[in-house]
Amino acid sequence: MLVKLAILAFLITVIYLVITYMRSEREENRERMEEYLARQGCRLISMNEVLLHLDWDEPRNRAPVYEVTYINAGGRQYTGRFRIPLMGGIEPLDD
Repeated sequence: MLVKLAILAFLITVIYLVITYMRSEREENRERMEEYLARQGCRLISMNEVLLHLDWDEPRNRAPVYEVTYINAGGRQYTGRFRIPLMGGIEPLDD
């Protein structure tokens, strides 16, 4: 009985840590995107992660891809996809 409780507590702890890590990564990526757009005179409207992204040209599709809606300095609204790797800068995927 005690072993089962220990295993259950361990699994709950692992799940909690994974959720916390994923949430902090998402918030950090949002801050990085806001800074990236602000340097170009743009303002972030929304940012949603693309769950299924197939990129046949790039083998390193481990970095999360986001669909970002933003307003440029002239007031026009745009939507584009961006890859945000853990190490490195933000990579626009749409031309």
